[in-house]
Amino acid sequence: MWAELTAPTDEDASPAVQVPIENLYYLLCYASKVPSARGLVPVEGLVGPSPTTLYAQVLTQGLGRLRRRGLPRRYLDRVEDTRYPRGRINMGPTVSRALLQQGKLSCTINELVLDHSINQVFKAAARLLAAQPDVPKTCRASLRNHVQFLGQVSDVPLKELDIAACRRGRRLDDVTAFLLNICALVRMVALPKQADGTERLFDIRCSPQKMGAIFESFLREFLRREQTRYTVGSPHIEWQAEDLDQVAANYLPNMRSDVVLTSSDSRILIEAKCTARMIAPSYKGDRPKLRSEHLYQVLNYLKHLEPGAPTTGMLLYAQSGSALSFDFTLGGHHLKIRSLNLDQPWEGIHHDLLELVA
Repeated sequence: MWAELTAPTDEDASPAVQVPIENLYYLLCYASKVPSARGLVPVEGLVGPSPTTLYAQVLTQGLGRLRRRGLPRRYLDRVEDTRYPRGRINMGPTVSRALLQQGKLSCTINELVLDHSINQVFKAAARLLAAQPDVPKTCRASLRNHVQFLGQVSDVPLKELDIAACRRGRRLDDVTAFLLNICALVRMVALPKQADGTERLFDIRCSPQKMGAIFESFLREFLRREQTRYTVGSPHIEWQAEDLDQVAANYLPNMRSDVVLTSSDSRILIEAKCTARMIAPSYKGDRPKLRSEHLYQVLNYLKHLEPGAPTTGMLLYAQSGSALSFDFTLGGHHLKIRSLNLDQPWEGIHHDLLELVA
């Protein structure tokens, strides 16, 4: 999920969509494909603080749980010259370095250790969050305790760690997987070091581009788990181009749908947007209009979608301001414009989203 969050765009300067801390946490749980993590942190007591406090609470609670059952360990190879053979003997280095004359052998030892990439990520993120002034003192103390407990783990700056590689080829439990996603988010929102050497985190809710990626991933996973009528996908859409040579085809941009719901008799293509500017500003007294670039995008997807069951397009905004609800038939395509209010109790979001696809 977080790999989709790229460099900021001009749209990042637009106002933020209002998302309470509790709802932001639930969005992150679904977007991380770990909805079971919703019970990890008592978010009822987090009303009002910055997301930094949320990240700190999640990490300190999650690491506490991992410590109680045992932090993740990994088998790593270590080469050493020893008088007491163990592991795999390396005959080449033993002979070439004349170790036998010294009564030694070169051995490769496979050890189960704490000092590996996952724990390095946890330690670096805990240290960074413990230095944030808006994190409560008790939580900062807990994070420092976790850092001290991970004393044998190498100190590597969070920015230098490849968090995606930590997950690659490994089956992780839900808590570990969710904590790695939170650490990746912390790294992404970390601002460059200030003159005094400190690092600060910006509020991700102020970035429509980054919140949009979270909102999209949340929609996909929520609908995959919470409704049963449709199968949920996010297919690439091929351009319907004729007599197109391969060189020219390489220059066409990719079309990847956000969410496509498919049943035996219908489809819904959802294009998710998370911006406070749901309506384009008016000029010279004209009435406000829907944003043309968003309409063009979803209509183009509908035009190029593979033939199949009847398809409805839905332009779904994370709501900020007045609700939107419009229906059009444009170019033979049925199009719905809807908004989902994220600034309401979670039960309302759950109900409204299921109603939208019902």
